[in-house]
Order: sequence, then structure tokens, then C-alpha cells
Amino acid sequence: MTAATLILNIQGYWHPGTGRGAGTALDSVTHRDSRGLPALPGRSCKGLLRDLVRQAESLGWYPPGTPTLEQRLFGWRTGEGGIRKEGVPTIGCLHVTDAALPSATAEYLTACPELLPGLYRYHFTTCIDPATGAAQEQSLRGAEVIVPLVLRAELTELPQSEPPTNWPALLGLALPLLRGLGEARTRGLGRVIATLEVC
Repeated sequence: MTAATLILNIQGYWHPGTGRGAGTALDSVTHRDSRGLPALPGRSCKGLLRDLVRQAESLGWYPPGTPTLEQRLFGWRTGEGGIRKEGVPTIGCLHVTDAALPSATAEYLTACPELLPGLYRYHFTTCIDPATGAAQEQSLRGAEVIVPLVLRAELTELPQSEPPTNWPALLGLALPLLRGLGEARTRGLGRVIATLEVC
């Protein structure tokens, strides 16, 4: 069975949101693993990869087919509506772990918890009134962000699945389309360079 490692080299502050805030201090805090370390959930990594493959398919980078490469790798999307086409797998063929810090780095930081606050910063934004050039009332928002770092996620084939034999190379073709991750990636946060290493 083929396995690969997705390496996310995050170039700037980024915000993997949780939907939770921190009282009156912050509107949004970041996702952490059970040790309090930065991480990107596996479902988010899988969603990013799925979106990249879909974009690459729409650009004609992969040969057309039924099922599509997106469907073969990641399964049928319930949001596609209608009845699932014959031959389209329900769950796809890849398992994606959380993207986490390399184990040596994670162990070091876990042994030195006083260093953990240094991984996080506060980022504040506001809306500007175009007529006056002043900040609009009650528009100040605060979010916790994470400093630039490198995360790794493992991609493995699910048992009894039939992925394309060259799936790491096919995924690798789409990775340059990934420009940012996390919330506010379209507003400058989370710039990233993604690569794939075959294990």
C-alpha cells in the first residue's frame, strides 16, 4: 500500500478556526491538539485536497471519467444532490490524519509548556467607513493566530479501496493551486507552500 506525507510550510500568521471565542477578549480562537499545540484537523486537510483536485479537474489537468479523480480519491459528496452514480465510491480511498508539528518538535514543546504561548498572537481587524475614513462602530474583531511553522499530515490508503496506483503524483499536480489555509486565507492570512513526499 502506498502512503505519502503532506507537508504544509506555512509562511505567515494563520488561523484554523474553531467557531469559539474567548469571552470579550477575542472573537475567535485557534484549533489546538490535545497537548495545546497548533494543528489542522484531518477533515480540513482532506477538504483542502479535495478542493484542489476539483479545481485541477475543472482546468483539464486530469483526464475526464466517471467516477472523477475527486470521487475516486475522496468519495461521493452528499452535497452533489441526486442519486450516487454507479461506480462512484461512497467514502473514497484515502485516510488523512491531522496536520501536526513534527514529532521531535512536538515532544520538545510538550516538555517545555512555558514556550507554548509564543506560538500564538492576537490579530485585530476593523471595518473602515468609506465615507469618513474612520472605523465603523462595533466592527473591531479580534482573532488568535498562529506563527509560521511546518505541519505534516499522513495520507494512507483505506483497506479494500482501489486508488489509482499513481495517486501521490496526481495529488502533487494539484498542490500548486493551494495558496492559503485557515480562515481569512483570502485576506492575506495562511500563505502556504504544500508538497507531497511518498513514504
